[in-house]
Amino acid sequence: MASGKRYAEAAQAQAAFNDMPLLAHSDAHSLIEIHLQANGLTNMDSFGKSDPFARLVLVDPSGNNMEIGRTETIQNTLDPRWATGIRADYHFEEQQLIKLEVYDEDNISARASLKNQELQGSCVFTLAELMVAPNCTLTKNLTVDKTSMFGGKCEEKVKVKIPPGSQPGAVIQFKSPNGTTAKLTVGRRMRAGDTVTVRLPLGAPAGSVTLRGEELESNAEFLQLGLCGKGLANKDGFFGRSDPYYELLKAREDGSWVPVYRSIWQKNTLNPSWPLAKRISMQTLCNGDEDRPLRVHVWDMDDDGSHDDMGLAEVTVRQLLALNGVPVAKQRGLPVTETKSSGKTKQSGSLFVESAGIVRYDTFVDYIKSGWKLNMVLAIDFTGSNGNPATPESLHHRSSVPNQYEQAIMALSDVITQYDDDQLYPAYGFGGRLPSARGPSHCFPLNGRPEAPECHGVDGILEAYAGALTRYGLSGPTIFAQVINAAAEMARNAGPRIDKATQSQREAVGAYTILLILTDGAITDLEATKQAIVAASGLPLSIIIIGVGNADFSSMHALDSDEERLTDQFGARAERDIVQFVSFRDFTQGGSGLGAGPGRLAKETLAELPRQVSAR
Repeated sequence: MASGKRYAEAAQAQAAFNDMPLLAHSDAHSLIEIHLQANGLTNMDSFGKSDPFARLVLVDPSGNNMEIGRTETIQNTLDPRWATGIRADYHFEEQQLIKLEVYDEDNISARASLKNQELQGSCVFTLAELMVAPNCTLTKNLTVDKTSMFGGKCEEKVKVKIPPGSQPGAVIQFKSPNGTTAKLTVGRRMRAGDTVTVRLPLGAPAGSVTLRGEELESNAEFLQLGLCGKGLANKDGFFGRSDPYYELLKAREDGSWVPVYRSIWQKNTLNPSWPLAKRISMQTLCNGDEDRPLRVHVWDMDDDGSHDDMGLAEVTVRQLLALNGVPVAKQRGLPVTETKSSGKTKQSGSLFVESAGIVRYDTFVDYIKSGWKLNMVLAIDFTGSNGNPATPESLHHRSSVPNQYEQAIMALSDVITQYDDDQLYPAYGFGGRLPSARGPSHCFPLNGRPEAPECHGVDGILEAYAGALTRYGLSGPTIFAQVINAAAEMARNAGPRIDKATQSQREAVGAYTILLILTDGAITDLEATKQAIVAASGLPLSIIIIGVGNADFSSMHALDSDEERLTDQFGARAERDIVQFVSFRDFTQGGSGLGAGPGRLAKETLAELPRQVSAR
């Protein structure tokens, strides 16, 4: 059962999640946003109800599936109505098969790894199926693999006819009864025209999901909104007061309403003043139409997830903007209308605008167009847990086949080098020990030159890495703070620099630093690392951490603050999320089964970078 603290964390995460900047998109396709609502999910919890989140996966016929996005987690409910829309590129000329999966979140610190969550149900659909549905609204039944009383998976038999011209070894795709795409390889004894029986897993009903799609117009503007309430309804009886939060909902053409933003809740008050929402996407909220009807729906937060309806007010962005600068005492207020169980309505307080304005945040493409460059700084784990490099079992063992450290370096560098003009990369090790040293070093140059730690190009990095393995012994412990502080100092000193293409001092541009940390295990200095990250969060810096090997990386997810801003032990809060963590094994055949290789590793690892750059 969700606690008030956990709900507050989830609500705060939602506010941050909806405040993401946008990327530029090609005119060759449409950008759509999908909102999700599920009903009648299977309860996976013995005490209380499940905490569901959903994700969408683009199904690739070659097996290299790609996650498009995830919703927030909603606590303690089997009928979630997620506020986070998932954006996807819709190509009308392609068949884009999407798999939707709903999970019960059991481990919030390891949410990125689905191994720690319970699958509640799934379904498949195509983007075309959604976009041609009436009002772009599609409802699908969810299923899970059905098991027998002996624990094995139940199967159903499907008859498939071999099409004319099929040769042995050919792969035939066909639709299963639940709508998924299945495959059959033509055997040597099969002939064109034959009908064969295929056994498929039998799915058990697991609720339903409704998807609502909308094509978005390009818009990089954001609404900043501060609201307060006066005299709201009390839903907590004589001995308490409501704990109000609000949702912003937008009207769809079919008359339905979907939530697009959720505030944090205010404890024990009927006159709340909610924190300023700084980045509500106008594209998501109203698709750039300031006269589009909106609702502000106020709820009383309850620990058990059965939040009480406190009423709603209707408004438009234009009306909100008109109240900006008007003192609250002089506003008439937006009446909050509460509907009783009898169907009668009454006013239950009012909402007031403390501030409202439209701002435009530069996108990643804006930065690149203006001449910003990316500077990569590399840090490699030289701790003893990697194993003796002379043995094949070591993560640092070098042979004709690149090890995981080398593969990660090559994959990410291929992308970043496109935006770096000088191709010089400072490269460090941490946790290693020189033979003559009294203790380990937690930030040493791989090339052995502290005054000039830069390596030229990817080949220079790999050469320096190979040389460092012969000079430094593996030691420990795993400490990140020193390399983070070193990279932060570089980012601090980067500042504007001369554009080499023009050689003009008037063409000064910025530089953004990316610290790439490759490590084989959990960090020892977690609190010091948090403090270093928080201190660096206002600098033009992003930190990408790649875990290699098979260690437990659950503690790393505490640094990757996708859902809540990182806070150090002294209560200081990060200005923005600057950390992205991925596990290398999730991109190998032996890990999650993606088998996607270096290209997918780079795509997933660098996915947050544009948002982190433009969040400055």
